[in-house]
Amino acid sequence: MTSPDPVFISRLNIGVGATRIAIKDLIDVAGTITTAGCKAVERRATRATADAELLAGIRAAVDRGELTIVGKTNLHELAFGADGINAAYGTPTNPIDPTRIPGGSSSGSAVAVATGIADIALGSDTGGSIRMPAACCGIVGLKTTWGRVSLRGVWPLAPFLDTIGPMARTVADVVLGMDFLEPGFAASVSELSKPPFRIGRAYPNEQVLPAIDRAVDAALGAPGTDVAISNVSLPVWAEAQDACLTVLIGEAWLSDHHLLDDPTGVSDSIRRRLQLGSQISRAQLDAARSLRDTIRTALATLFANVDVIAIPTLPVLAPTLTDYESAPMTALTRYANIAGLPALSLPVALVESDAIGPDGHLPASIQLIGAPGSEALLCAVGRALQH
Repeated sequence: MTSPDPVFISRLNIGVGATRIAIKDLIDVAGTITTAGCKAVERRATRATADAELLAGIRAAVDRGELTIVGKTNLHELAFGADGINAAYGTPTNPIDPTRIPGGSSSGSAVAVATGIADIALGSDTGGSIRMPAACCGIVGLKTTWGRVSLRGVWPLAPFLDTIGPMARTVADVVLGMDFLEPGFAASVSELSKPPFRIGRAYPNEQVLPAIDRAVDAALGAPGTDVAISNVSLPVWAEAQDACLTVLIGEAWLSDHHLLDDPTGVSDSIRRRLQLGSQISRAQLDAARSLRDTIRTALATLFANVDVIAIPTLPVLAPTLTDYESAPMTALTRYANIAGLPALSLPVALVESDAIGPDGHLPASIQLIGAPGSEALLCAVGRALQH
């Protein structure tokens, strides 16, 4: 079942539809093994007897002849990493620049879409794992509201944060991916063609590369983009960063520490990361989780005055494969996870004066954050910006 192609852990050919979809290999597909990108999981696995619950609409589309499932994509081991590097199954090559990381953890899903192997791919997002590889590979990715898409039949990392969402080259195809997950979604986006959209531009207290901020501002202010922009502040920002890390590391330990009894099945880096979670108490977890309600309450007034919030997806351009370990990859993505909010990431070009030098060919990425359940509105705004 294991494929030598690092984009896929297993190649499939299920269906005859013209639209091709790839599925991250922590989602059960009936008749296949789910590895979660980890040898310890693969060694214990048996073939899934049923699809993950979230695949019901996708399987129905396959049966109607609309979709083909082309494979189960590679990922950062146990979905527990931002760079997408996987020593056991190989690292998918960033198609924009092979010297750069693909981003994680949904690395294979991002590369499958960016290279045209798939039209749509499913990823998971716990601390930015859809949005970060989308940003690195120049595609669009949607993190859904926590709890909107079922996680039954999905290998867990941090259940309080875990979400599933589609990735594609365009917002239109992300909408199509959501429509397969949730029939009727596309119609709800069409009903929201009501520009000018109100965008709250936030500048979080993080070290964002100035060229990225300029790219985001240029995209928001591009001629023909029918939006109204105001500056806003994101409440409880610093506390949210710490709380998300506490939940992520603590719940990862609870989900996966049993794998550590396989001495060669878990990489040293993931082993060390999991062991950090053993030091987090139940009281610390409960306190960190409680911040979700605080953030949502604080944002309620803000979302009464703006449709979405705009910030960069990454504070840096895609790091190189030799210089990624210190990159603050999740600095701008964790906020939406701890708050359980939906967020859409889409590529934007560097402004002309910044598009020079060794990094000038890389895309920046804008992140749109919405109120709970506002995926359709996010896609409508994203479509307006992408046009």
